[in-house]
Amino acid sequence: NFKKNIKHYFEDGDLQCHSKFWKNKENSCIIENEYIICFDENKKQILTNGNGIYITKENSEYGQYEDYIQCVNYKADGESIYYKNGIIWRKENYKNGLKDGIEIEYNDNGVEEIIRKYNNGKFIERIK
Repeated sequence: NFKKNIKHYFEDGDLQCHSKFWKNKENSCIIENEYIICFDENKKQILTNGNGIYITKENSEYGQYEDYIQCVNYKADGESIYYKNGIIWRKENYKNGLKDGIEIEYNDNGVEEIIRKYNNGKFIERIK
């Protein structure tokens, strides 16, 4: 299986966060993530032994992105929130690393636009 390490660094070169991802064993479009370690802007550890919050901040040609992912045992677990240019653009719920529950996508003004339901990583239905 294809596996990729993703590391983000502070401007001074210190490691900010490290994760790995790969396609799941059935080769479907479900991607598995492992969140290793993460530090906040004050270099305080906020993800320890796979538990806590994993935060990434990235700039791209499409805007500034910030991801806040709740983790348990190196996997997303609970609510994860994603921002684009400082405005919420997606909320997802995870259980043991897989999407589980409601996913909400927002438009550029932060208004709910699409709502989907997942169960154990599988898409169930579009609610809105």
